[in-house]
Parts: sequence; C-alpha cells; structure tokens
Amino acid sequence: MTKQYLSVTALNRYLKAKFDQDANLSRVYIRAELSNVKYHHNGHCYFTLKDEHARVNGVMFASYLKKLDFRLEDGIQVLVTGSVTVYEAGGQYQIYAYAISRDGLGHLYELFLATKERLQKAGLFDENHKKTLPAYPRQVGVITASTGAAIHDLIKTLHQRAPYLKITLFPSLVQGATASQNLISQLRRADEAGMDVLIIGRGGGSIEELWAFNDESLAQAIYEAKTPIISAVGHESDFTICDFVADHRAATPTAGAVAAVPDLQVLLDQLERLEQNMSNELKQCLNQAKSQLDRLADSYPLRNPNYLFESRLLHLENLTDHLADALHLLYQRRQQKLLRLEASYQARGQLFCSTQRQWLTFTASQMQNHLSHQLARKTQQFQSLVSQLDALSPLKVLGRGYTITKQNQHVMTSLEQVDEHAAIEIQFRDGLLTAQPLVKKKGM
Repeated sequence: MTKQYLSVTALNRYLKAKFDQDANLSRVYIRAELSNVKYHHNGHCYFTLKDEHARVNGVMFASYLKKLDFRLEDGIQVLVTGSVTVYEAGGQYQIYAYAISRDGLGHLYELFLATKERLQKAGLFDENHKKTLPAYPRQVGVITASTGAAIHDLIKTLHQRAPYLKITLFPSLVQGATASQNLISQLRRADEAGMDVLIIGRGGGSIEELWAFNDESLAQAIYEAKTPIISAVGHESDFTICDFVADHRAATPTAGAVAAVPDLQVLLDQLERLEQNMSNELKQCLNQAKSQLDRLADSYPLRNPNYLFESRLLHLENLTDHLADALHLLYQRRQQKLLRLEASYQARGQLFCSTQRQWLTFTASQMQNHLSHQLARKTQQFQSLVSQLDALSPLKVLGRGYTITKQNQHVMTSLEQVDEHAAIEIQFRDGLLTAQPLVKKKGM
C-alpha cells in the first residue's frame, strides 16, 4: 500500500471540513469566563473562554460585536452562542461567537472587585495621598521582569526621551505564585535606593497572568513607599489594583516611560523656540527704543535746548503772577471777612453788655429786697430773744428784793452749807455786802 503524505494545509483543511459538517458543532452554547480579551483595530474581538479545567480561544467579528450592550472584559462570566471551526492557518480550533450575554462575574474578577472596594474604603486610593511626579528626574528605577518586551520597550523609550538618564533595573517575577512577594521585595529595595521615580509593571496578559499586581500586600507597599510610583501594567483595557494605588497610572509600559521623563528633544525644541522668541522680543524692544530715541533726538526741544528753558521760565513767571494775584485776592477776602466779624462781634458785645447790665440791676434789686426782709426778720427774732433773756436774768430777780448769798465763792442754797465762822457775801441788785454770821436758825 502506497503511503500518501499530506501537507499541513491539506490536513487543516480536511479537519476544518469535518468540523463544519458536524451538526453538533454548527451551533453550540457555552458558559465560561472571559480572559485575555483583546480588541483589534479592525473591530473584531479575540478572547479566551475558560473554566476551572480547560480553555478555548474565540473570536467575535465586528458585525456581531456592535450588537452587544456591554464591553467584553477579562473576568466576566458569559453565555456564548456560536460555532466551532478550525482556523486553517494556525491549525487550532476556536469558537466563532454570534451572541454573548452576561452570566455573572468570574471568580477572579469578583476577588478583584472585592479587594478594590476594601482598599478604597481604607483610603489607599485617596488622591490627596498621591505624590507628584518629578518634572526632570535623573534616576529611574524599573521593577519588572529582566526579559521580555516590557523591559525592552521601557528602556528603549527612556533612552530615546532622556539619554542622560540613569536607569536601574530591579528584576522581579511578574506572574506566578511567588510573584507578588518578589515584587514587594524589589519595590522596597528600589524605594531605599534613592531613585527619583519608580516604574512597576509588565506587558499585557490575561487576568490570571496579571494577578500578582492585584495583591493587597503589594498595594500596601506602594501606598507606604516614599518614592513616586508609576503603575504600567498590561494594555489600555487592563486595570489592576496597582493602577489605583500608584501615584500615576500608565496604560502600557511604554506609556509609563513617557510619563516618567520628559522628551529631551521636545525640551530642546522648546528651549530653541524660547530662545528665538526672546531674541525676537529683544530685537523688537531694541528697534522700538531706537525709534523712540531717534524721535526724541529729532524733537524741537532737543535740537533747541533754549526753547525748553525759555518755555519753562515763561511758565514759571505765569505761575508767579497767578500766585501773587491769588494771594492778593485771598488777603482782600480775609480782610473783608475780618471787618464783618469785627462789626458783628461789636454789635453782639454791646447787646450782651446791655443785657447783662439790666440783669445785674435786676439781680441787685432782688438781693437788696431779700437782704432787707431777712434783716428785719432777724432783728425781730433778736429782740424777742433779748426779751426772753432779760426775763430770765438774775438781776431781774434781785430787782424784786431777792439776794444771792455766797461763801468762799460758792452760792449757798441751804442753811446747812453756811459756816458760822466764815464771812459771807450777800449780793443785792445794786451792790455786794460782806457780813459775819451770828446764829443759824432753821425754819421761816
């Protein structure tokens, strides 16, 4: 029996025909989780459908894709309607999706959302904590795998934009069970190395391949770092926890390099434009100053200096005349005002004196009447008191025949007080009699 060898193309074409003729494969319904979703520039979307044990590639063409009411993203649990066929060029079978609807979220995506919500509540995403990227860094630290497209694109872009830049690589695992701890260790090492800015990231991949960058401990390490950090993980559509906690999120590693350093050539171009603008402005200022100087030099006052002096002198004389006239007029007005005030004060003074004189005359008359009345009243009171005193006077009593007897300068009011052996004095109304008592006799 002669062996017939087939080409690879023939083999794939045969298998494709078998698949296409199988009625069970012409319309299949699959429940799976989306992963490694990529939108092509032609409008198609390529993805992987997976469950816990297996995966299969799929594609949805633009004509079907535009009918969806949501965007395909990694981690979404979906219900897919499509057909199974063989892609001849690659020799792989895949799903051609006609319709896709949501069927809840994938397990990893649910973990991602839960971690994001928890860290957001803890304040790790707060904008006021984020550090400003330096405008002109000189040392950049890169934390990523030592091989692969990501580090190649990063270093190439950094060198193109800033040839003077010192780039330090802190190599780390970027996927796998120990990748997150390795990233944390290298991040802390880079943070202590005195870098101006750090870039942490990797190239694109499925949610499983990027999972190390969703680690909560790594997020905490980024939050606590002293150095500004740029997260540059995956593609534009890829989001990780690192993107939210970092000081700046870049869509790709190349975009991270662009965000880290300014383009030297752009800066040089800007400096050149500024230099040109300054030169033009300076020339314009000099030309304007020269034109102004020429105008001044050609002006009549500078060509005839005496004119300026004479005009100023004439102006000064006019001012002097105006000042003299003004002072004379002011003097006359003040003199007239003074005369009016003098006449006014004189009239007011005469009126005031007349009024005061009348008031004084009236007041003096009132006081005289009052004093006369008071004097008469006091005289009457005095005469009354004199009469009372006269009635009470001892001389008045003596005038009625009574006498006052004294002995040793004491008035005797009782016979018992009289000493028979001492002289006594008897006071009459009109004189004093000295006698010697003979006999004391009691009773009337």
